[in-house]
Formats: sequence, C-alpha cells, structure tokens
Amino acid sequence: TVTGRELEVLRMLAAGRSNQASARELVVTLDTFKGHVGHALGELGAARPNETGDAEDLAAGDGE
Repeated sequence: TVTGRELEVLRMLAAGRSNQASARELVVTLDTFKGHVGHALGELGAARPNETGDAEDLAAGDGE
C-alpha cells in the first residue's frame, strides 16, 4: 500500500520537482525522500517514476 507521504512524494515528482527541492520542502533528508520514492514505485510495480501512469492523473490525485 502506498502511504499518504509516498503519494505526496509522487505528486511532487509528477509536478516536475527535483528530489532535492522536494526533500527540503518536506523537511526530510534526500535519502529519506528517495526511500519514499523507491517504496512507492515498488508498490506500484514501476522501476521509474515515468512508469507510474499519467503524471497529470497522479498529480490530481486520481490514483487514490
């Protein structure tokens, strides 16, 4: 199951934010941010963020 935080991380990526800028905004380390990305992608069966589906749908929350 993708957590709320992981969904937030994926939405940031879908919006084109960098990992580093997103980590700063969430007040977490870059390693923690990357961990959230990795876990979320694993839960979705994707190897890369662009394999999660339509970025606009993800950013809009249609994946919930």
